[in-house]
Amino acid sequence: LPADLPAVEANVTLDLHEMVIRVADGEFVAGENVVTVTNSGAQIHFVDIGTLPDGTTREQVEALLDSFMTGTPPAADGLQEDDLMPVAYLADISGGVSQTVPLTLEPGTYFLSCWVPDPESGMPHAMMGMWDLIVVE
Repeated sequence: LPADLPAVEANVTLDLHEMVIRVADGEFVAGENVVTVTNSGAQIHFVDIGTLPDGTTREQVEALLDSFMTGTPPAADGLQEDDLMPVAYLADISGGVSQTVPLTLEPGTYFLSCWVPDPESGMPHAMMGMWDLIVVE
């Protein structure tokens, strides 16, 4: 590609690092978004995005993830796996690389996670804390 192509302007930037997903700049909005995803870590990562019921807390997400590890079902009145509805998958990205993608979101609560298995433990990154909860208004 020509070296003088203009950079695409993103309204939100996600930073991926070992066991961290964070909004580094900007914010997600209802409607059209342009998202730049930067993997500042060494391992391959991706971002899986799904909706959760409005009002979902970090503690509820942690309890659900704990239930995956222990095999103990979450409380009947707690967050259930079926409450998570897939919305988007932002593809695998190598360390030191960025990608920019369009993403349309409705208002609501979203779970961002990376499920790549850790090369040493085999545990999915999300189970090691690589997730975030955001609210789009």
